[in-house]
Amino acid sequence: MLGRRYETVNQPWGRKELNRAIRKSSGGSLDGFRRDIARLLGGRAEQAAFFDSARMGLRNLLKAIQDKNRKSVLISAMNCPVVVDAVKLSGLQPEYYDLADSEGRINCESIVAKASSDCGIVIIPHLYGLPAASKQDLAYFREKNIMVIEDCAH
Repeated sequence: MLGRRYETVNQPWGRKELNRAIRKSSGGSLDGFRRDIARLLGGRAEQAAFFDSARMGLRNLLKAIQDKNRKSVLISAMNCPVVVDAVKLSGLQPEYYDLADSEGRINCESIVAKASSDCGIVIIPHLYGLPAASKQDLAYFREKNIMVIEDCAH
């Protein structure tokens, strides 16, 4: 849902499909399509933004939310290279962490322990549709003043 200030939704639409969907939306305009898709996802039209790729969407999100005093982003070592590209294109530095321990459990304390002092963002992938971070984990990151981006592209 788009209920938060920054959130992305990635759909594998090409430019042709997007233009067809725009024409079908109420009013046949990009504004109508933006309003319709935001309503579908539970948000407001001004919260919806469209990009040609997930890489560019993530890059723009990172540029919008980055803190000039915090220049690194924690990324799971098991991730798509597009995520690393987006971090580098945004002007930030990637740092890597193991997503889970040998038992498959995510330990947010150990993830934060890997962060340098200038880390302000962590990207956590949801693999195979399974949420990787609990509300308790998200609260832990919030306490440490580290913004969480949940990558649901898998």
